[in-house]
Amino acid sequence: MMQYIGGVAPRRPLGLAGLFYGEHLIPPPPPPKLAVLIDYQNLHLTGRDTFAPVGATAKDTLVHPLKFAQELVTERAARQGDATQRLAELAYVGVYRGLPSNSHEARMYAVSQAQAAEWTRDARVHVWYRSLRYPPTWPHMPAREKGVDVKVAIDLVLQ
Repeated sequence: MMQYIGGVAPRRPLGLAGLFYGEHLIPPPPPPKLAVLIDYQNLHLTGRDTFAPVGATAKDTLVHPLKFAQELVTERAARQGDATQRLAELAYVGVYRGLPSNSHEARMYAVSQAQAAEWTRDARVHVWYRSLRYPPTWPHMPAREKGVDVKVAIDLVLQ
């Protein structure tokens, strides 16, 4: 015999609760979305120093951020024990790097712009630049990248 509480009959038997997945019931939750944030100079130089053969130039070891992020997501999925986490979707790739000055290094500036144009053909890729700082003794002293690490950290918290 079913009990009535306060004169109102319950919609389902007492004690039955939960989410049910199936054709006519609640759909499963969407896969988690992943963001990959890349300090490009650190990735590029670390990759070169770790994997490049002796004599390889910096040009020989360029990294395509979207392809790197896709490989990262694939490797992450292979290492996940929980099957639902394997379905994660790459939603955002942030690339953070220093921008050479057009007046100091016109060729490197053009190369950097061409790379960004190539990378951002996919709407998930976003490139953030910070102008390089050139010392008064440049080119005897190299230009420095400042503020990129801080921006990566801020965006990591915001993503």
